[in-house]
Amino acid sequence: MDELTMRVRVAERKFLRWVWGAFPAAGLAVAMLTGGGFWAWVDGRTPWLDWRQAFTVRGTVLAGAGLAAAGVWWALLGRRWSGWMVALVGLMGFVGVECAMRIPAVQTTFWLAMRARTYSDEWILKEIVSTQFRKLEGRIENVPGVVICGSSQTIGMGIKLAREIAPTPCVRRCSAGLMPLNILQMWQWIPFQKGDICIQYRSEFDFMDQEVLGLSWYRAYDSWKSLPDLIKVLGWKDSAGNWRKLTDHILAATLEGWRLKDAASELCKRWWGLEKNGKSIPPVWPKPAYRMEWSPWQQRAFERVAEKLQNIGVEMWVFEGDVNPRLHTKTWLARRVQIEQWMHRKSEEGLWRWIGVEEHDAKLDENDWKDELHPNENGTAKMVHSMVRMLQQASIVTSCKEQEAQFESHAKE
Repeated sequence: MDELTMRVRVAERKFLRWVWGAFPAAGLAVAMLTGGGFWAWVDGRTPWLDWRQAFTVRGTVLAGAGLAAAGVWWALLGRRWSGWMVALVGLMGFVGVECAMRIPAVQTTFWLAMRARTYSDEWILKEIVSTQFRKLEGRIENVPGVVICGSSQTIGMGIKLAREIAPTPCVRRCSAGLMPLNILQMWQWIPFQKGDICIQYRSEFDFMDQEVLGLSWYRAYDSWKSLPDLIKVLGWKDSAGNWRKLTDHILAATLEGWRLKDAASELCKRWWGLEKNGKSIPPVWPKPAYRMEWSPWQQRAFERVAEKLQNIGVEMWVFEGDVNPRLHTKTWLARRVQIEQWMHRKSEEGLWRWIGVEEHDAKLDENDWKDELHPNENGTAKMVHSMVRMLQQASIVTSCKEQEAQFESHAKE
């Protein structure tokens, strides 16, 4: 044993002689914190210690565990450690933490703490936290319903559509930057079931100059059930050209800690909750595709999503979307014609139902947009009205009068 190692072990023995009592005290502190004080912290409030918890069985066990940890440390000071033993202990600790993070109760606590520390206009983070809870809860309704998926353009549409078609179930998966490739990526987080109608609001914007595997927050949806589809859609050339991002997503699909690292980082930054007078973080919106470059992998991803939906008995309706007419340049409109032709062709092949602007007849104009990409409240209402009307025509949902008649009939029975 070299001199440096001997000095370190002597220092460790002195440390344990002086502070061994801090180990069981730490166990008692944990016991006192894990009462209401801990859940106050989860809720973003100031935690406290409940001294009565120290005199419970849990307090006794945790204090004993702390004392045992000090004893084990003392016993191991006389043992010589080889490199492989150190590596083994480190690996066991890593596996233990990884397994602990996969426990549903731990996941629920983590996302509750994150929800309490999310600003109201952080749309991506809010939707990810909400989706994690829905995944943990599962789909309550066992009857077919409507599933609406889309980018930030559809956030308001999804909320309003759910209200308009109630009591028909409506599952919302709408978030900033949620393009076709991201829908394929988060497939395991969308509770499709046989007989559903999947509604998408898509325009040429969704198939243009989007970043490959962009928005690192979406690694929270990675899994090995969706990763093969992503690689297949991207193709070997794009996969090789984006190997750093692809490696990132492979790690997220494999390791729970890596999948949650963005949320964990934000949780550490907001450890004591949101600042009362702090400024909210501005939402991250996808950049408009001004260069209008065609993204073939978004097109392939969209077709792959439709194929997977067909395989499980879900019909996809694609409502033709739009952007603010101020962006309607000659290049933009030329791309629109290209998208419409492709949508019509695939619709005739039975891959999805294409509902163009002439058919849904929402009549959005320049006054229906709050910026270049997102419809305002009036534009959202117009689009949702068209969606509900077409769902009623297809007998997917009932009209308000029919719902009232059904309610009165059930009440009489």
